[in-house]
Amino acid sequence: MKRLTRCERLVFIFVVTAFVMAAAITIFNKELDILVYSPKNSVGLHLILEFISISISFSIFTYGLRAFVNSQSKQLVYLSILFLVLGSIDFLHAFSFEGMPFLFGESSTNKAAWYWIIARLTGGIFLIPAMILSEEKISKVTRNVLLIMGILYVAVITFAVTFFEKSLPTLILNEGGSTSLQKQLEIIVISLQIIVIISSVVQYRNKKKEIYLYVALAIFYLLFSEYMLGVYNSLLDVFYWAGHLYKVIAYTFILRGVYFYFIDEVALKEQNLINARKELDQVIQEQHGLIFKIIKSNKGFIHTLCNGDLLNQLDIPIERLSKKSIIALFPESEEMIINFYHLVWDLEKKVTFELHENNLNLYFTLKPVFNNGKISEIIGTAVDLTKLKEMEAQIRENEKLSVLGELAAGIAHEVRNPLTTLKGFLQLIKADRNLYEPSFVELMLTEVDRIEMITDEFMSVARPHAHLFKNEDILEIIQYVVKFMQPQALLKGVDIHLKSCETLPALVCEKNQLKQVFINLIKNAIEAMPKGGNIHIELKKKKLGFVDINIRDEGIGIPEDVVEKLGQPFFTLKDGGNGLGLMMCRKIIEAHNGLMEIKSKIGVGTTFIVSLPYENEIENLENKYN
Repeated sequence: MKRLTRCERLVFIFVVTAFVMAAAITIFNKELDILVYSPKNSVGLHLILEFISISISFSIFTYGLRAFVNSQSKQLVYLSILFLVLGSIDFLHAFSFEGMPFLFGESSTNKAAWYWIIARLTGGIFLIPAMILSEEKISKVTRNVLLIMGILYVAVITFAVTFFEKSLPTLILNEGGSTSLQKQLEIIVISLQIIVIISSVVQYRNKKKEIYLYVALAIFYLLFSEYMLGVYNSLLDVFYWAGHLYKVIAYTFILRGVYFYFIDEVALKEQNLINARKELDQVIQEQHGLIFKIIKSNKGFIHTLCNGDLLNQLDIPIERLSKKSIIALFPESEEMIINFYHLVWDLEKKVTFELHENNLNLYFTLKPVFNNGKISEIIGTAVDLTKLKEMEAQIRENEKLSVLGELAAGIAHEVRNPLTTLKGFLQLIKADRNLYEPSFVELMLTEVDRIEMITDEFMSVARPHAHLFKNEDILEIIQYVVKFMQPQALLKGVDIHLKSCETLPALVCEKNQLKQVFINLIKNAIEAMPKGGNIHIELKKKKLGFVDINIRDEGIGIPEDVVEKLGQPFFTLKDGGNGLGLMMCRKIIEAHNGLMEIKSKIGVGTTFIVSLPYENEIENLENKYN
């Protein structure tokens, strides 16, 4: 079985005490009547008991308002205003008691009884929502609206009882005791109070806040109060005074609950503030660098805060920097730092600068903080960039190595193609020297020239040089490439079909570069058809100032998601490839202000569309290389 908390044990003790008191009063009521029966003191005793209850009610209201500053709890505000209302109505009840001086009309027993029963009904009705309200925060305006509504409610009750007293039914018999109407109203009050007790207990079990338990205990005592006031026979017997005593005890428990709630809220706020400060200090201490605050005094600039991991790196305790300037950390740069401090303070602008000292590379940020339009302090941060600088140097070195690697791979790839051609023609010459020797030798010499040109192209990465752009016949360039690639195509069982529908305009280009592009594209088309097939090359003029060269194969095709990646360095679909061929093709076409588009369909084939402009000036293209 779960052990009871301290609060739960106290509540249990007071519940038992309530039963014991009620039993003792019921059993010994005649003996106790002798002690309390005194007509001369009845008004004074009633006034004392009532004013204790009223004082407690107003104390609950006061504590509730004070707690609002910290908690802004809707539930606490509602409960506080409710007890302001109850205290006010009880005040009217006390001063309407028979024998009291004139206040809002003549005093009478029936008027006092109506104020009493209205207060009890008000408490029973409005305590129910008070217990089930959420603990969400409300604004000060909403609190004031609720307060005004409470005051208006008291004013309406006062007006109704004062001016319509004679029309109100009688609640107290002339000879003493309650009428049937009052007893019925007391039963309603008791029913409402039972609901409040159940709601409070349920809320306590859900939220584990002691205020709900104290409210439940208070209402439990009010139940006994209603019982005593329902069975009394005279305004002077012990049951009547016991009812008021139970009420005082009940209100005391509510005050205790609200007071403890207020104390707990304040303590919780303070603890949260302490925890937040600890977390902030820990975060600052772990800051990779420094965080500091600076103020200006007669002695110059001093810091009110200085912390961070950099102090640990420099093995400097925080105490050593107490009320000193951050300059103490960097004496060699004192003049520069002071100048930046003055710059921020005088110009009221954010400043950043780098500092190199103690083998550290620090990046400082100084930002002014304003109070009432004037600068009050400077917040500064210093980030250690030493490792970052080292990493940047390493990255630059790696980039150089990467460029060299790409350059070497590109040279190897581009030189391999003409070497393959040279090797093929040498084999053919060896087989039949007399038949092929003149033309093959000429082609081989051309390929040697192309190898030299390719080598120069890659060397231009490190040492750019000008290229000569001239007006060239694009059909003649394509025909040369087709003738050049024909032997390789025949060996693979591929037929190349060239089609040009009309007279084409001359293009401003560097023909050897374009040859390199088309050789690469046709070679890729041949390799895409290992079982042979057809390559269709079509040249046509477009109205937008471009000539389109379409190279279409009947290969296996390329997936759509792969087409987007073609032309990226080192991305290839060929075994042993390095992806630099298409990359160089794209660069050459872009250098000619052209475009290259790739369309492909699985099982049908791939089409490379090269669009080259024919209206550009030669100077515009040559400027790309100068």
